[in-house]
Amino acid sequence: MITFKEGNLRIPKWNRRVFIVAGGTTAYKKYFPEYKLEELVMIAFKNLLEDNDLKMDPLEVKGLINFAAYGEFADHFQ
Repeated sequence: MITFKEGNLRIPKWNRRVFIVAGGTTAYKKYFPEYKLEELVMIAFKNLLEDNDLKMDPLEVKGLINFAAYGEFADHFQ
């Protein structure tokens, strides 16, 4: 049986509070031959600003972003 000593199950403390404000998506379409991945990311970012009514200048929002994750799903299973 595995046993843990005191302190081994502690929750890590962050240096600062982290918040997720909003997320943007593109159209749900299987294939976008007319766009590169980076262009789709910019479309999603534009949708993030418009759809969530952040009432902030896009350059101000861009300056607040510390990390962004984006990816592309290839439909291998069909």
